[in-house]
Amino acid sequence: MAIATHHGSLSEMKKVVWLLCLLLIPAAVRAKVELGVDNFLHNYTSLVRDKRIGIITNQTGRTGDGRSTLDAVRTVPGVTLAAIFTPEHGLQGTVNAGEKVLSYFDSAFNAPVYSLYGSRRKPSPAMLKGLDALIFDIQDIGVRSYTFISTLGLAMQSAGENGVPFIVFDRPSPLGNRIDGNVLDTLYRSFVGRYPLPYVYGLTIGELARMINEEGMNGAPCNLTIVPMRGWRRSMTWDQTGLSWTPPSPNIPFPSTAVYYAAFGALGELGIGGYQGIGTRDAFRVFALPNPEGKNFAHLILSREIKGLRCIPFDTVVSRQSGSKAFTGVRFILDEQSSGDLAIDGLEVLSMLTKIHAVSPPDSAHCAMFAKIAGAGYLMRILNGENVLDIEREWTPALIKYSALRKRYLLYEGDHSDDGAAR
Repeated sequence: MAIATHHGSLSEMKKVVWLLCLLLIPAAVRAKVELGVDNFLHNYTSLVRDKRIGIITNQTGRTGDGRSTLDAVRTVPGVTLAAIFTPEHGLQGTVNAGEKVLSYFDSAFNAPVYSLYGSRRKPSPAMLKGLDALIFDIQDIGVRSYTFISTLGLAMQSAGENGVPFIVFDRPSPLGNRIDGNVLDTLYRSFVGRYPLPYVYGLTIGELARMINEEGMNGAPCNLTIVPMRGWRRSMTWDQTGLSWTPPSPNIPFPSTAVYYAAFGALGELGIGGYQGIGTRDAFRVFALPNPEGKNFAHLILSREIKGLRCIPFDTVVSRQSGSKAFTGVRFILDEQSSGDLAIDGLEVLSMLTKIHAVSPPDSAHCAMFAKIAGAGYLMRILNGENVLDIEREWTPALIKYSALRKRYLLYEGDHSDDGAAR
């Protein structure tokens, strides 16, 4: 009673406590984004009702409440799921990077599962025969070398060539609004870099599909419909969406891993035997070398200051067929809010590796693969000691041009969510 007299009524105290609790609830609990697939199920099933459809998807194709997109779309009256297509890593996302994915017949869905990462990367006319629409629902990570966007583009191209309407269920990018790295030089065009985009391109998968289609990046356009999200804002972090995360591939276990992949993933293409935590929760968050090179690398990078990047010592023992080996290096801690260009962070690390002579001129295969990932031929310039910032300055004109182009395709502006209308 004394407490109530001194601080106000008990009901007022409850209100204060309730408000404090509300403020302390994580944004992920308070915010809720409706995915493109959910918007489709609520408002746009007429796009496929009574039709034979194909779906390009994998384990990330799920509704907000966790149902498989394959199962959810099959509930639409009259829909026949006639074909399933799947990208790198397979329908369940368990196939390792670069390994071929096999096609097969799935008796549970009574439909063929066609691999788009095997002998073919693009749906054939025979695969699309008899389809009234082709749906794409895969979680992207917003990085040019991640092959799902090449799968998207080639499938759109095939749909256009064969007169099949193409529908994209939109999803957030874990890298949000970031634009980092150089715009791809089309001399280095490949399946890990098909379109003239920056390494981190700042678009959702639906926005990117619009750009590819309307800019003629595939030649003739397809009949494209984007089913957007509702409630998503460009300023949102993944945690603020209220969505769960399904790893799109074995080495992207968390949405935040996308940042480290963008910054340091290309280092694994050098063939220098570095340890990057592949196969663990630390994937791309650590980089270490066999001693004594590892100790030299750790000493050098720990003495450097890179904006938004903090490094702490890291060491491990790795067991391989040739025996156990000690590795020393660093754990990267990136502050997404204050970090600079992620691709430049990776090149700064490469420059340091060059200074300690840890990187010999790569053989032709590694050199070619690095150039494809980088979308440019600057590797040898860095190995020859050229300043990374001088290379970055050369990127600026193309990035300015891309940034202006990108604005024409944004479905979600700033802190204002799209109205959810299919387009």
